[in-house]
Amino acid sequence: AKLHYENVNPYDNKAIRVVINGGKVGYLLPGDARLFRKRLERVGHEGTIIACKAIIIGGKRTWNLKQTDFEVRLDLALSKL
Repeated sequence: AKLHYENVNPYDNKAIRVVINGGKVGYLLPGDARLFRKRLERVGHEGTIIACKAIIIGGKRTWNLKQTDFEVRLDLALSKL
């Protein structure tokens, strides 16, 4: 997964977008996004795109081509930033 700053998000100008294989799969929760930004700023990497391991759990196409719910788990150790 890659984590991108999304400062122009109309709902949250502190959003962090999660992208896997070039497609947006969601966003960090607002509190996690702010913590992530603070940690990156502290170590001098504000605005940097960060890559981490991720796993997608669930999500499949049904017989009528609808997508079911899924979750993404990121291997992101914020405490190490």
